[in-house]
Amino acid sequence: MEYGDFKHLLFEHKDNGILLITINRPDVLNATNER
Repeated sequence: MEYGDFKHLLFEHKDNGILLITINRPDVLNATNER
């Protein structure tokens, strides 16, 4: 999976095997969209 394809999501791999996904759309108060 190419994480760079997601324009408004930040991906961070943690040492314990967890993938942390953060919504990064502060201009719309982090509301989601279909992209």
